[in-house]
Amino acid sequence: MNPIHYTETIYHYSEKVEKEKISIKINKNISERNKEFILQFCRDRQIKKGFSSARILKLLNKLKLIAYLFKVDFNKATKEDIDTFLEIITTNQKLSKATKVDYFIILKVFYKWLLGEDKKYPSLVDDIKTTLKKKERLPSEILTEEEVNILINSTINIRDKAVISILSDSGCRVGELISLRLRDIKFNENDNTIRLLIETGKTGGRSLILIPSVPFLSNYINSIPNEIKNNPNNFLFLRMNQNFYFNEQMTYPSVRALLKKTGKRANIQKGVNPHAFRRHSATTSSSFMTDTQLMLRYGWSRRNTVDSYTFMNPTQADQAYMSKYGKQTLESKESKLMPLRCSCGTFNPLDSICVNCGKPNSLKVVIKKDNEEQQALQKLKEAVLILSENINDEARIKLAEILK
Repeated sequence: MNPIHYTETIYHYSEKVEKEKISIKINKNISERNKEFILQFCRDRQIKKGFSSARILKLLNKLKLIAYLFKVDFNKATKEDIDTFLEIITTNQKLSKATKVDYFIILKVFYKWLLGEDKKYPSLVDDIKTTLKKKERLPSEILTEEEVNILINSTINIRDKAVISILSDSGCRVGELISLRLRDIKFNENDNTIRLLIETGKTGGRSLILIPSVPFLSNYINSIPNEIKNNPNNFLFLRMNQNFYFNEQMTYPSVRALLKKTGKRANIQKGVNPHAFRRHSATTSSSFMTDTQLMLRYGWSRRNTVDSYTFMNPTQADQAYMSKYGKQTLESKESKLMPLRCSCGTFNPLDSICVNCGKPNSLKVVIKKDNEEQQALQKLKEAVLILSENINDEARIKLAEILK
């Protein structure tokens, strides 16, 4: 599967581009000359620059509003017309800073094409600032391993556990996740790892080794009906209703919805969305990976993207340095997402019951199971005592002896 097919399958950008072109053509608030300029510019970007349908859609959408706000043809606009447009966008409280910068960038590039022979910015727009200050994030805003564990344990089915564990472990994009097919999963039983083949990202194909998500993904795949599982071309993550699987691809909105609901159920106050897991995964990996390794793992083509997704605090930097020289710090801990191997040989999530032999893998699970059994027994005793009110004295005495 190539990148074009990936985006078209999920978002149908080509279809949306054609609809947007029609919308521009029939818009009575845009001059005929400006309609021609917009369509010519987008066609030029697609042919000469190789812009994807997604980028063309963005250009059409933004230029449509720019043309609506302009009261003259683009080639006749004055500096005052440009400044009026900039003022309208800048003072619009409903637009985010990033969206405002998008409008400014597109306006500059458009006029570079229209009046600057696509070589230099004309004086009309060359002084427009298009830089966006990086949003500062605190380490406390990033999901922790403890919170990821809570989220996994707050899901309502096996599939959702696998979705969250894969997002956390791989840091893949949601589009990449829901485009995975069964053939893209390669198990290595020798070292209990999974190799994930992602062939749909922005930078082309890449392959990732996964460890913490192995037991969750294994359990999920085992739960898929054989008639679906036996075809390697079927999608990995399927739409489902309760415990019934449909042989249909999960959608982007359905993944966002399950993350939002799980976050609410787990009472996590931070944002629980696809990018939150990508940031969590990248930040975790940045403590032991170089920038180049991070770029390869997360499918980034530019080095400055690493800074946008990773948020290492000074303590993590110190621990990474000491680890290089064989010094184990008190704060250094084994990952809470690392699966444990049961005595039967099966790998399971931490603090769980083995899916193969039923043996608990930690004292915490033993205590929890014992408490649950005690609570269940107490409820049973209470129920039986209520029923005993309707039996004779001799039977009631015998029942009381049994419940001691």
